[in-house]
Amino acid sequence: MRHLKKRNHPGWLGSKRSAAPRSNAPRGTEASAERPKHRRSGALYVAVMAVSTIVAVIGLSAITVAQAKLKRSQSESDVFAARLLALSAVESAMADINANGSWRNSYTNNVEYPATPIALNGGTITCKVVDADGDLTDDTSDPATLYGIGRVGNSVHVHRVAIEVSGADMKITLSTWEDADAP
Repeated sequence: MRHLKKRNHPGWLGSKRSAAPRSNAPRGTEASAERPKHRRSGALYVAVMAVSTIVAVIGLSAITVAQAKLKRSQSESDVFAARLLALSAVESAMADINANGSWRNSYTNNVEYPATPIALNGGTITCKVVDADGDLTDDTSDPATLYGIGRVGNSVHVHRVAIEVSGADMKITLSTWEDADAP
């Protein structure tokens, strides 16, 4: 067993120095105020601040990711809506062309119609007719291409339809449907 050594400090019984008189005052009074107070180093404060910072960064990152997903979802929705509007533009132009026997004289080659796009379902639609030789009026039997253009937000979708004249009344029929880049 270890031998305990007597300590030489005031208040230790048996010390060689004279002990300071002890006060019978309750704790928290002047007598206890003379004792040295323990200083805290602030390590706990630093740790709490570090954890709080990490939690805040994680929270802000989660919000940023959620906003990016929302923006992407909205963009995908706009692309889909623009595609549907492009199909609607083709259908609208087909109806107008079939109702007008002199449609080649009513349209200008490679120009979007109408000049002010038609607003529909949060987007707009236009169309254009393009003749292969660049002149819609020179030959009524020339095949042409009809482009339906749908726009929603920043999304633009173009649908291309090859049209051919059927019969003497210049009605058109669809020969192919396909997605296309803007002409």
